[in-house]
Amino acid sequence: MKIEVLTEKQTNILLALAQYKFLTISQFKTLGIDRHDSNLRKALKPLLESKTKFVDRIMFSMYPKSQDLMRKNKLEYVYYLKPRAKTILLENQLLSDQDIRMPIGKSTFAYKDYYHRKITINCHIALCGAAKRESFSICFCEFYYDKIGNNRRDKNLRAKTRINISRSEYLIADAVFMIQTPKQKELYCLEVQNGKDTKLIVQKLKFQYLRALNLGSPSEKYKFERSNRVLVIFEFESMMRATMERLKMDTAFKYMHRHFLFKTVDNLQPFFHNWKLINDESEMMF
Repeated sequence: MKIEVLTEKQTNILLALAQYKFLTISQFKTLGIDRHDSNLRKALKPLLESKTKFVDRIMFSMYPKSQDLMRKNKLEYVYYLKPRAKTILLENQLLSDQDIRMPIGKSTFAYKDYYHRKITINCHIALCGAAKRESFSICFCEFYYDKIGNNRRDKNLRAKTRINISRSEYLIADAVFMIQTPKQKELYCLEVQNGKDTKLIVQKLKFQYLRALNLGSPSEKYKFERSNRVLVIFEFESMMRATMERLKMDTAFKYMHRHFLFKTVDNLQPFFHNWKLINDESEMMF
């Protein structure tokens, strides 16, 4: 199928994918591109079926092997840009090269990473929406699935969000971003906890993030003159509450508790407000 002219909706789909890299139908709806699944699929169809594809998708044919009964829906297809779409966006001066995010080579999206990555992208959508509404600028935003280096030649492929703690230790944040508020710049690490493994997130916060904060590792990497904060997003509120209780009892967090902020994915908006400290006090991000 040859596409002569892209509709406004198709152009908005390409622009959204360029910004967020991977998106599902429900996320297109959250972004306000269209409220109806059928309309979005109709707009996507020629983008997927043209001789030189503008968009491709990762298809999941199975239902999730859930740890609980709270996940009942079939996994959505995940859409992403192809090189032809990048060419169109550049030729029409809709975006600059550095503003287009797309997979390099053949895209992979591990089944076990589905919920984790989808929630991370939901956080990105919420952040961008909040920044636009409150007239803040996002200086940069990096994700664990964005890579630098290469394995074929230099064997140095690694996540952009890797933060070295020592010569042999490091952490990989799910996202790292900086915002410019009316007062000053602020640096954040984002950690997404999906599923029900409280022990795993407690260990990562204590033995990786707390150590990194005490050493100033994130600030050193991103050349930030003050300390950063860690935002922790939970899929389930019960897991958030259990984690906060364990950290509240840990004296290691006594003097650093204001550096850790907690929310559930169901309460992402308003993104800058209504976070929880370890002691359950409400707090803004900045």
